[in-house]
Amino acid sequence: MDAHASVRVRIVSDSSASRVTAYLNVGRFSTDLRLLILVLCFTSWSPQQVLAEAPAQPIEFPHDVHTNAEDNAGNAINCLYCHSYARRSSVAGIPTLAKCMGCHRYVATDKERIQQLTRYWEQGKPIPWKKVHDLPDFVYFTHERHVQHFVFQQGQSVQQVCGYCHGDVKTMTVAEKRRPLTMGWCLKCHQQFQDNPVDVPRPVADWHINATDQSLKAVMPADTAHAEPLRKAPSDCWECHK
Repeated sequence: MDAHASVRVRIVSDSSASRVTAYLNVGRFSTDLRLLILVLCFTSWSPQQVLAEAPAQPIEFPHDVHTNAEDNAGNAINCLYCHSYARRSSVAGIPTLAKCMGCHRYVATDKERIQQLTRYWEQGKPIPWKKVHDLPDFVYFTHERHVQHFVFQQGQSVQQVCGYCHGDVKTMTVAEKRRPLTMGWCLKCHQQFQDNPVDVPRPVADWHINATDQSLKAVMPADTAHAEPLRKAPSDCWECHK
């Protein structure tokens, strides 16, 4: 290639807090200057950018009231009851208004949040929820593969499995981004299964990332029928960048 040829390179820094796009005409810069620009682009990124406060939602949905069972503070509803697509789709999904109203035609109808919910229902309008966990378009992630393996094949707790990526949701009202969900963070999780033979994962005490207040179990519960052992997680680029 001609040393003076112009090659346009797009650098994207994407986080929940900001999106920065820079273009470099590679052939028009000296090597030192190109390296300096790249360093400035990536060192200006901060780990704090990938975590963010909960966005203002049209209704302050109380996850804690619905999912927390401690001290009778909540209703202990299974995550998969509302996010029912997670077991069979790449996305977890948001419950329909019909599902919400199935309970709230009769339950807590005097509460302001429920009255807001009812107005959307009566007007036939969907609730314009704001997305909290948003991966770039070039990343392929499927809830189904993770939920099927950890919950249905291994018998792990649903709250523990969901909490691995979403944090301890039963302590939140509206959802907050508690995990960075960067490539490095995901690989740290997958690498927990790479240093040992298949079906013999690294001891729980050495795991890099805990789900909520405790790790997923490395030993299968004795009463779980057809449980499969933990196995090596993929680390090939094409698994997430198809």
